[in-house]
Amino acid sequence: MDVSIVIVNYNTSRLIVNCIDSIKEKTHSLTYEIIVVDNHSPNDTLDNLVGIDGVRLIRAEENLGFGRANNLGANYASGKYFFFLNPDTLLVNNAIEVLFSFLGSHDDVGACGGNLLDFDSKPTHSFRRKMPSISNEIDMYFHNIFSRIIYGRNTQFNYTGLPLKVAYITGADLMIPRFVWDKVGGFSDDFFMYYEETELQFRIKKAGYKIVSVPDAEITHLEGKSFDINEAREKRILNGRFVFFHKAYSNTYNRFSNLINLFLYRMAIVYCRIFGKKVRYEKYSVRRALYQEEMKKWE
Repeated sequence: MDVSIVIVNYNTSRLIVNCIDSIKEKTHSLTYEIIVVDNHSPNDTLDNLVGIDGVRLIRAEENLGFGRANNLGANYASGKYFFFLNPDTLLVNNAIEVLFSFLGSHDDVGACGGNLLDFDSKPTHSFRRKMPSISNEIDMYFHNIFSRIIYGRNTQFNYTGLPLKVAYITGADLMIPRFVWDKVGGFSDDFFMYYEETELQFRIKKAGYKIVSVPDAEITHLEGKSFDINEAREKRILNGRFVFFHKAYSNTYNRFSNLINLFLYRMAIVYCRIFGKKVRYEKYSVRRALYQEEMKKWE
């Protein structure tokens, strides 16, 4: 078996059927299997997947979160390469074969992914050029202006037309050779959702491998976009962020990063108050409170 495609489901049965249809339509010139891990969805039976040729359904006994559910799927995989794919994706071309062929000819690459497009076929977040860090978070407060100066348009989407070395690929479409997976140990159980793919690729890089964006592989990612604050989601993101920082950096580094973030939140709140940006003021106020709440858990 060339590639094991692992898809984690949580109440996304309609999306996952379309995803599988796109895989079957677009993928050729290799052998593959599809492993769907249902993360104990309360509203999905996924009975519509039972009996589909090449699809194996694994039912988790609890909601394991993203990384642990992918680990469960990988335990049943027989492919030489693992391809972790979100259910809200549609292949635009023979993307899996493109990534498979690239890894097969580049032994120094430990993970790769393609270019992601949104519902309107416009470029969307596909990777990051830098790992999460103090400097990276400062950059984000200034709308990634420093990254745009350094990397131009290629901060999170590959416009070059050529393979591009990056810090990490988004977890929506991540291909990893089995031998690299076995070497680094898969996703960490310390995460529930968010930053788990980043931390995995952090370890892959530490093991001496490159992370590469392969633009010839194109995939539509239907992830919704909203400016509204969802506190539950924000808490999960912050928890993932703190887990990553504490696994990757020293206590001194983390204390300094907390001081920097609290200062930047305060400046953003003051700016929004002065210039009457009510929505942004509320957003930053909520995020600062949630940040302080999460920070106390790690003191």
